Amino acid sequence: MKKQSSNKKPALVEVPTTEEPITSNLLLTQEEAVLSIPDKAVSILKARLGEREEGGENEGPIVEWALSRWTDKKPDGTGWAMWCAGAVCTAFAEAGSQMILKIGSLSTRVLWRNLYEQGLVYFKSPFVDHPKNSSITPQQGDLVFFGKDYPSHVGILEKYDGVNHTLKTIEGNANNAVSELIHRSWYGFARIEK
Repeated sequence: MKKQSSNKKPALVEVPTTEEPITSNLLLTQEEAVLSIPDKAVSILKARLGEREEGGENEGPIVEWALSRWTDKKPDGTGWAMWCAGAVCTAFAEAGSQMILKIGSLSTRVLWRNLYEQGLVYFKSPFVDHPKNSSITPQQGDLVFFGKDYPSHVGILEKYDGVNHTLKTIEGNANNAVSELIHRSWYGFARIEK
């Protein structure tokens, strides 16, 4: 039996916070309020799709959003603020992750190392024999790391196609914006559930 869609907008609900307040000005629907932390992080970052750097390299409101929870230093014309890790960490923090508050970083390499030390890294490469390759399938909300010899960029997995081995991701600092991209290669994954 096919469910008929209604023209009613979903009710907005206030999401209870934990120790850290959610600082996003985005309201969640009732459906989003019952999502897992990784799914909420996807929704939070997806809501920022298309927000671009403004005023210079790695500058502007989207960069400040990605960085402000993790540093007091402001982005400036030097371009120091490579903000991909900040974007995924901030999305997870706003989704209510207590783990990311302990291990989050603006450095992709440091974030990878912190996740590794917590036992949250898996599936290093689809082309390398790895103990966890056969037992874990990438899923929405996983962090996806990119790089050849070490992780140098990170995004959030939106969709994994296991048949074609492709990923659809949402990434900060991709083409100077929050962007959706398709990838056929990656460095590794991490799963944050709390």
